[in-house]
Amino acid sequence: MPNGTFNWLNQASQPYQPVVTTRDLLDQSIFYLFFSPGLPAPHTLPHVGLRYSVIDMRLDNGLGDVVPGMSSIALNRAHDASSAVTAIRHANNQFTWIVTRIHNPDSNFYASYLVDDGGVINNPVFSNSLVALDWNYDPLTRMIRISPDGKNLICCYTDRIEVCFFNSQTGVVTPRFIIIPKPGNSPYYYPESAEFSIDSKLLYVSNKFTGGFGGNNSTITQYDMTTTDSLSFKNSEIALGNTRYSALQYAPDGKIYGTQSHMDSLCIINHPEVKGSGCQFQENAIFLNGKTSWVGLPQFLQRYFAYINHTGFCQGAPISFEPNTWPPPDSLWWNFGDPASGAANFSNDSTPQHIFENEGTFTIQMIVRHIDMRYDTAILNLTIEPQPAPNLGPDLTLCENQYVTLDAGYNPQWSYLWSTGDTTPTITVSTSGTYYVNVTSPNGCSDSDEVVITFMPGNKPQPKPIKHN
Repeated sequence: MPNGTFNWLNQASQPYQPVVTTRDLLDQSIFYLFFSPGLPAPHTLPHVGLRYSVIDMRLDNGLGDVVPGMSSIALNRAHDASSAVTAIRHANNQFTWIVTRIHNPDSNFYASYLVDDGGVINNPVFSNSLVALDWNYDPLTRMIRISPDGKNLICCYTDRIEVCFFNSQTGVVTPRFIIIPKPGNSPYYYPESAEFSIDSKLLYVSNKFTGGFGGNNSTITQYDMTTTDSLSFKNSEIALGNTRYSALQYAPDGKIYGTQSHMDSLCIINHPEVKGSGCQFQENAIFLNGKTSWVGLPQFLQRYFAYINHTGFCQGAPISFEPNTWPPPDSLWWNFGDPASGAANFSNDSTPQHIFENEGTFTIQMIVRHIDMRYDTAILNLTIEPQPAPNLGPDLTLCENQYVTLDAGYNPQWSYLWSTGDTTPTITVSTSGTYYVNVTSPNGCSDSDEVVITFMPGNKPQPKPIKHN
């Protein structure tokens, strides 16, 4: 972008998670791009900290650009922010929390900034941490993750993991405990990256250990987030396999992908919600066509939603319904707004069908329970069109030199196509043949009919005179 160059990133010291973006609630063309290059090593002034720029996708002929005067805006009390910044939806599923770690010996805090329908609120919510940081290089904050349900926060440092609660209503972080992973009994290890399963019940951590960049020097480890104490959490640790250093990221297809540093492929956790080896960790799963991955994958802000997709508008024909939700549904309940259909008015199927015997507008309701136990309700006002039902009558036999008018039924919104090529509701014929018509409504409801007309040789018989007494 023409105004999109930031020299701040030249100061970055191993930025593992330095960028996250959220959209303006009132203007869908506006985005807020938050970035934090972290602290240079050795620690020098000035600090960049957490900043944001405003991007308008209407600028630069629709390619988007940073709004003039809205670049690299410093956030209040965020000049000592680490290079780890993440985002999560507010409890109302509309606003956004931007969360980072303050790297300052005088304030061992997490900082949460709210983006609401008025923009960025430059007044952070601070929370204490159990990990003391100083201005030396270590311990370095490498990554922050918040679970999809907005209830847990994980912070990966150079040599430990801090497990916390997160309050998506207030933005407050409450530390629970610290664990120190030690994969492979290596004397040199540190958690580089972490990611949650979509149901927030399992945590995956990539732990780097002795070996440099040669060979498999990272272990992918699974933890049970439903445990209540540090010992149970540590005992739930399951090593899934080794790979090159891997930065983990959940994707919209439900899988967790991981970089394999300096390699031309990505690893995958195919079923992140399954405990143990059933999650199917797969090394070298996605070939990058000769390109190499490095230390991170783009993170994205999840948004809970529930919409109804459907196929069909026709009276008397099956209408198919399908949920469009995020995250994936745990269960569904449907009300088709058609009480005249009796028990068929309700369904618990994932992709149900319903037949509306009457035309009109019906209110379809879908209640979805997400796999993290949140609920959403979707409403669809569906207009069922009258089903065209042309009736050309019985086959006819007439004398030659006569004619007959065939009528398919008039509706100003319907389109007509006869076997003769005519497109009118009626046609007049005077030759023998099979005549058919196809009638179609604006949304594709259609039906057809045909009739055989036969004209016999001979004149029309003269009427006999009536004799009167």
